Amino acid sequence: MLGLGNSITGGVALGSDFTPTDLGSTLLAWYQLNTGQTNLSGTDGNADNEMKWADQSGNSRHATQRTDAEKPAFTSGYVDFEDTSVSDHLEIQGTAIELGTNGSDACTIIIALRRESEGTDRFLGQATQEFMGFVANDTSLQTRSASTQSTNVFADNPFPINEVLVLTYTIDGDRHQSFYKNNSELTFTSESNPLAGTELDIAYIGHHKNNDSTNSFDGRIYELIICDTVLSDADRQAATSYVMSQVGL
Repeated sequence: MLGLGNSITGGVALGSDFTPTDLGSTLLAWYQLNTGQTNLSGTDGNADNEMKWADQSGNSRHATQRTDAEKPAFTSGYVDFEDTSVSDHLEIQGTAIELGTNGSDACTIIIALRRESEGTDRFLGQATQEFMGFVANDTSLQTRSASTQSTNVFADNPFPINEVLVLTYTIDGDRHQSFYKNNSELTFTSESNPLAGTELDIAYIGHHKNNDSTNSFDGRIYELIICDTVLSDADRQAATSYVMSQVGL
């Protein structure tokens, strides 16, 4: 755990016994590696044919798919998405996960993933467009609110294909964005159209728009944590270190 020890900082117990539930009520959803993954085989499109990645936060925001052609695969405990003509993705059960409290849209997202091709890959989505995804190279990442897209460019090829990485994203109430790779902050070389507007939410995992294969994600998602605040440095480091340990980093 990167030498964090077992002290208490910001209300979170740091150390090898940490789990995301220690974050308390700020934890909106937690999709855990090799946990809560089921895939029923029944009538295509019906509940008896449901694939589910169960939310471990206690909020029952399960990620599901009932259509065979749009199901990803559970492989060795991770979710494997293919960039195909009919995109595979999981949908958040019920309504989209609305980020932020009191209209601030502040949040922290921690995701362990691996790209398997260099394309424009949207791995988290809203109802009509992406929320977050890679651009067609290994230095750029895009984010989008309901009204504004931001293209964030970083140096040193931080997002190569076939490399497992833990990406941590925060945005505060003033729309300041920060990105971390494996617990190290990434520095922008450029940022176009800094994110503005409202309605930051997540409706899809592995895709950005239902029944639209454009820019679907080709790769693996191992674990995903979504919180409705910017975590303190200690809490962010503890949660990111937990996810890194889950994927052997």
